[in-house]
Amino acid sequence: MARLDFKTYTIGVTPIRNPVGLLSGLDTHRLTVTVNVTGLGDFDLEAPHRFSGELWAENLPGSSGWLGRLEDANLLALRSEPLSLTLTGAVTDRQIAGLEKLREGRDLTLRLDLVATALRPIEDDWPVRQAQERFTISHSEWSAALVSVEAGAYVDVLVPITDIEPRRVAARRLREAKASLRDGRYEDAVDTSRKVLDAVKQATSATPTALKALKRANKDRDQAERWALVIQSAFDLMSGATHDDAGTTEHFAWSRADATASVAIAAGLLARLEDLPA
Repeated sequence: MARLDFKTYTIGVTPIRNPVGLLSGLDTHRLTVTVNVTGLGDFDLEAPHRFSGELWAENLPGSSGWLGRLEDANLLALRSEPLSLTLTGAVTDRQIAGLEKLREGRDLTLRLDLVATALRPIEDDWPVRQAQERFTISHSEWSAALVSVEAGAYVDVLVPITDIEPRRVAARRLREAKASLRDGRYEDAVDTSRKVLDAVKQATSATPTALKALKRANKDRDQAERWALVIQSAFDLMSGATHDDAGTTEHFAWSRADATASVAIAAGLLARLEDLPA
């Protein structure tokens, strides 16, 4: 909890469960940050306070992370129980694009530099106090917020828990692949995603089905054969992260976008097994 300490009282500041909100606009979107403020000590119930601040994104290499100023259009009188305070600012599409490039799929850590001004100050006490409060927005929560302003697309793939050993191992490997992606180990993420597909190939008999499908015209292939070709093609592509074959895969390079696509493909194909027999 951040604290703004005045002469005879303190204002405690704590973020709510989902403190950041976005509302779609025309290239520029309304950004809100909501916290709870609580009066502690000897304060005047009728004394108004004005709140403002600045919002910063932390741990972004090559950038100060400044996102903009925040203001509350209303005045607030303290109470001993928490009161909701919403500060409003703006964020542009260009800012969001830059933030997403630097965030690289990690959780978003934000810092609120909050300023409280007592409009009925105590004698011999400076009426302005400042404090900082940090909070973390998970990747999934922030991605969902971007979807709400049409600044991104986010699909959450749930891989169910199972007692089937190969699929259980594949789910663990999928978590490892996501961790590698988050840590910037892109080749490892692709390689581990390929291992996830081992369970998919086994459950669907993808390799023999794909070989059979290749002997048929495209228009004559049934649905199972077309899925088998997708699975086998994904496996063959990701195998390039495992093998250094002279003249071909030894020259493969894997970007963050490549690794993200590989993890997403593996997750989707593994989740699809839920509808198939063991």
